[in-house]
Order: sequence, then structure tokens, then C-alpha cells
Amino acid sequence: MAGRIKMKEEEVSSVASNLLNDAKTVQGVLDSLQAKYLQTLNDNWEGEAKNKFVEDFQNSTIKLLQNCVTNLNNTGNSLKQIVEMFIETDNNYSSKTDIK
Repeated sequence: MAGRIKMKEEEVSSVASNLLNDAKTVQGVLDSLQAKYLQTLNDNWEGEAKNKFVEDFQNSTIKLLQNCVTNLNNTGNSLKQIVEMFIETDNNYSSKTDIK
């Protein structure tokens, strides 16, 4: 049992790390879009169409990416908590009893 708990702990920990790294990657894309892309639009496009596009872009694409970052971080952090529970279970029970 202890070996299986350890194996699951490592698997879940790996997934958590990947999700948190993905959140950083998506945040980098988001930062780049907000800084460079919107600046390029503002520098090179004028008029009502630009304003509508920028508004839609910020209200849809940017918002979705921000939600993605939040969800990846929340899921990764929740999985890290599960890993901590696996470790606690392993330390408190598996090492003190003959669980098979």
C-alpha cells in the first residue's frame, strides 16, 4: 500500500507541476498580448472598428486567457494539496501498520 501511495503521490505531483508550469506559460502569452499586441493595434489602427475589436478582444480573448491561468493555478494547487494528503496518509498510517 505504501508503495502505491508513493507512486500516486509522484504522479499527482508531476501533473500539478505541469499545470502550474502551463499556467506560467499562458500568463506569459497573456502578458505579451496585452503589452505588445494591443500596443501594436493602438499604434497602427484608428477608428471605431479598432475600438470595437479591442473591446471584444479584451472582453473575450483576454478574459478567457485570464480564466485559464486562474483555473490552471487552482487545479495545480489543489493537486499539490492532494499530494500533501498522500504524504500525510503514508506517514501516519502505512509506516505504522501492515497495510497491503
